[in-house]
Amino acid sequence: MKCPRCQWDNPPEKAFCFKCGAFLFDAGSTHQLASIGSRKLALVLDAVLFIVTLVIGYIIWFFIVARRGQTPGKQLAGIVCIDRNGEVLHLWHMVWREWIAQFLLDIVTGTLFGWLDDLWALCERDRQTLHDKMAGSWVVRAA
Repeated sequence: MKCPRCQWDNPPEKAFCFKCGAFLFDAGSTHQLASIGSRKLALVLDAVLFIVTLVIGYIIWFFIVARRGQTPGKQLAGIVCIDRNGEVLHLWHMVWREWIAQFLLDIVTGTLFGWLDDLWALCERDRQTLHDKMAGSWVVRAA
């Protein structure tokens, strides 16, 4: 697939250009991948907020911002989750991604899944974790 920004010829299974990092499924290429650091910052913020807001506050906040493809930590880190069409994930897609694909798999498999999930993003050109692949999502910088 040709990149709309730099015209680089990319493999069809990739969503972001190898050369310039542009989102290939958006003619305007308005999305840029979020860094691994910003993703980890959002994860740490989510964990801290979960404890500080006594769980119930976090859950309420999650359901407010999940409609915008974010968790509270992602909102503070300035990143958002999108699908293959470049659209922000809707509420139930975010619930699937965060609570089922990521959280429950981590609990069921212990810390093994968490480590493997994190390491996968380091090796993946599109910086997708395993739970991103399961949910069909990418994490990008918020516009």
